Amino acid sequence: MVTMGCDSQQSEQVVNSDSKPKDTPLTSVKTEAPIVSEKSTISNDSDVNVGIELPKTNGGTSDVSPKYDIFRSAGSGDIDAVKYHLANQVKLNTQDKTGKTPLLWAIRSKEHEIVYYLLDNGADPNISDKKKVTPLFWAVRMGRPELVAALLNKGADIKLRDFQGKDVFDYAKDETIVEILRSHRKKL
Repeated sequence: MVTMGCDSQQSEQVVNSDSKPKDTPLTSVKTEAPIVSEKSTISNDSDVNVGIELPKTNGGTSDVSPKYDIFRSAGSGDIDAVKYHLANQVKLNTQDKTGKTPLLWAIRSKEHEIVYYLLDNGADPNISDKKKVTPLFWAVRMGRPELVAALLNKGADIKLRDFQGKDVFDYAKDETIVEILRSHRKKL
C-alpha cells in the first residue's frame, strides 16, 4: 500500500513475516522551503518581518498549521489559512523577501475576499515592495476599480511613486479608475 503523509513524503507499507508493519520511504520530496524569521530593512515599522516562524512538531513540520505561509495563503485565497496565521502571531503587515505583504499578494491574485478581510483588520495599504510598488499600484494596473476604491477608503496614498518615479495616474488605463482617482484627489 502506498500512502502520502502531510509532509508530502511517499512511503510504502511493508508487512514482514512478524506481521509488524514497516514504513519504508520511497522518495524524500520536500515541497516547502524552511521558514526563517528576520527583520526587514524595507520599513521603519518594527513589526514588519520578512519571514514567518510557525510552531513545529518533532518531525520538523507543523501538523496543525496551514500548508503554506501567509503570503501563499493570501495569494491563493485561503481565508481560513490567513486567519490562522494572523491568530498565531504572524504580523498583519509582514513582508516577504521581495517586500510584498499579504495584502499585495491578495491583490495581485485577485482574491477580493482576502483583500477586504486584511483591510478591515488594519492592513496598511501604503507598504510597498522593494520596487516601491504599493497595493494601489497593482489594483490600478490590473484594472480593478472595486479594489482601487477599497484601498483609497482605507487610506491608500495616491501621491506615492514607484522606483521609476511614476504615480498611479501613470498606470491608470481604465476610465472608471481614472475617475475614482481624480475624485479622491479632489478630496485631498
